[in-house]
Formats: sequence, structure tokens, C-alpha cells
Amino acid sequence: MNPDIQVMTTFTGDFEDPIKAKEAAVSQMESGADVLVYFVDAGMTGVIAAAEEELATGHQVWTIGKGSDQYELAQDVMLTSVVYDYGESMKIVLEDIYNGTTNGVMPLDLSNGCVYLADYRDRVPEETVTLVNDTIEKINAGEITYTTQYDVE
Repeated sequence: MNPDIQVMTTFTGDFEDPIKAKEAAVSQMESGADVLVYFVDAGMTGVIAAAEEELATGHQVWTIGKGSDQYELAQDVMLTSVVYDYGESMKIVLEDIYNGTTNGVMPLDLSNGCVYLADYRDRVPEETVTLVNDTIEKINAGEITYTTQYDVE
């Protein structure tokens, strides 16, 4: 693991605009980004296009997809994807409704199998895969905690 990693965040204000998403991706690549993780819908096409154009220059920049395994959309630049298993989530919701324990929240997290990483397709060194898997286990065990933008009040 590289303790000197830099995380850059860009908000485009629009999940559906591929032009804004591409501009954000290009800006991050110009600032040295090696991996682009997107949390947009149709905007993903702009991020993927930026990474593919960068690859055409001989520089590999990876993308990490969102929602489903997006490897087939961009095989040359897709490192993995954060997959949301809505089917599994709905099973949990329906069980909660049946048991009278529903809280109105869609359960999407690592610990219940509703969120996971897609196959790396041998693009990530085995020691890194082991580190990621160990970290996920520690998160699920409560040994590692984290906050998200949704935790900020």
C-alpha cells in the first residue's frame, strides 16, 4: 500500500453529463491521477472516453466502474467495478418487512454482500488483492471504521 497516495475529488453537479464528467477526468489526469473512480450515471461515458484517449497516447489510466461490472463497456481501461447487488438488497428489505423490522433504508454495504468489487481480471497484483480482501474483512468485523459524505451533518 502506498501511504503517499493522493485522493482527488471533483463534483460535476450532474450525474448525466458526459462532457462535464470528461472534463473532470481530464483535469484529474492532468493533476497526475492514475485511477478514476466515478459515481455518475450517463456521465460515465465521459470518464471512460477520457481514459481511453489517454491510453491512446501510451499512458494507462484505469477506471473503476459503479453499479455493475462494467468491464465489457471499456475492457482496456476498466480495472474493476463497485457492484451493487440490488437483488440481494431487496431480499433483505423483504425479510425486514416480513419480520416487521424495516427501517426504510436500502441495505447496500459490504457486510451483507450487497456491495462488492468485480473481478480484477489479473490486472491487480495478488498481494494487493489480498490486502483489499483483508481490509474488507476488517471493515466487516468492525476493526476498521470510516465515514462517508453521507455521515457529515
